[in-house]
Amino acid sequence: MTTFRLAGPGDARALKRLYELTGQRPVGKGIWGSENALAAQLASPRRLWAVAEDAKGLQAVANITLEPDNRLAKLYRLFTLASWEERRTLLTGCLRLIMKTVLERNLADVAYCTARTINSADQLLTLELGFKAIGIFPNAPSADGQKVSGLAAWYAPGVLERRYGDYALHAAVRPFFDLARKQLGFAPLPEAVAVHPPVQAPAPPPLEVIAAPLFAAEQFRQLQERRKLSVNFYPFQTPNVLVTSPDQSIQVFAAVPPELHFAAIIGEHLKTTVHPVELYRAVSTLLRQTGANYIEVINDASDTLGIECILRAGFSPCGYFPALKSSDDMRRDFVVFARSLEPVDAAHAAMPEAFAGYLKEFLQAQAGRPAAVSAAM
Repeated sequence: MTTFRLAGPGDARALKRLYELTGQRPVGKGIWGSENALAAQLASPRRLWAVAEDAKGLQAVANITLEPDNRLAKLYRLFTLASWEERRTLLTGCLRLIMKTVLERNLADVAYCTARTINSADQLLTLELGFKAIGIFPNAPSADGQKVSGLAAWYAPGVLERRYGDYALHAAVRPFFDLARKQLGFAPLPEAVAVHPPVQAPAPPPLEVIAAPLFAAEQFRQLQERRKLSVNFYPFQTPNVLVTSPDQSIQVFAAVPPELHFAAIIGEHLKTTVHPVELYRAVSTLLRQTGANYIEVINDASDTLGIECILRAGFSPCGYFPALKSSDDMRRDFVVFARSLEPVDAAHAAMPEAFAGYLKEFLQAQAGRPAAVSAAM
């Protein structure tokens, strides 16, 4: 008989063994590198673990990580040794328990998952339990080797009613907003008036990459603590790379897991005026030289000028995340952008239906959707 329960530090050995047997990646790194490291995470108030167990031991697990300041959660792991016939029952049971616990303990307003750490087929189980498809990550490797990963989000009751929605929407974001709105049922937004980046701003000086994880993380932490970052919100990411000018008047922080050929721009600190489009182009070039063939950035959906600059720097929208960030008593929508430095294989258009629309719109945007917004409606 199978039982479902929350796991604790005493489950570290069995859980590590299950992880290794199921061939999850990367094996032997991070919290999975030692039994003691995993036990510490099992005891952490910022993590929840639900397991399926029978007479033979642990058979399946779901893991969610919490960010209390933003009342945000991320479903990180979902795996099992079971056959395909049993897989659905075991993983669904773990998912039900973990999301029930989040609700009962009032731990988060929003939870999300990506197919970067969860098998693409298993991610579809989250949709059956109330998660909604809100975007894709083109050319970002998934847990099962797919080139396109899905992004799905869950909302606690009443949360979407607290969205900040008093703004005009950039035209390039409209198709992604409409796809998310179809999933979640919130109100439409008007279209923004055309905006243009500053013409007279100087190009950035020579920049270089400092690949020093502890240094980058500490610099980021200090600037964030002093509220010196002009861009300072990127959930569940810690920078391990700093792109900087020699005098440090320009600092752009990025997370670059080298084994994934992926980079996320997660914050910037500017003490000088610089052309934002040229800066992001230069940063993208340098991140490409570190081995990243896919670069991601997120931006507040109400920041029309910021979105215009990101688009002109070569990024395209790939998702729309309603109510991502907590802001006083409300939550703010964000747009997810990707710059794929290698062609996206059109064969991946045959994605699950829930995500296919986002891939279609991304490919159309890359093929030449106009960068500037149209006149207001």
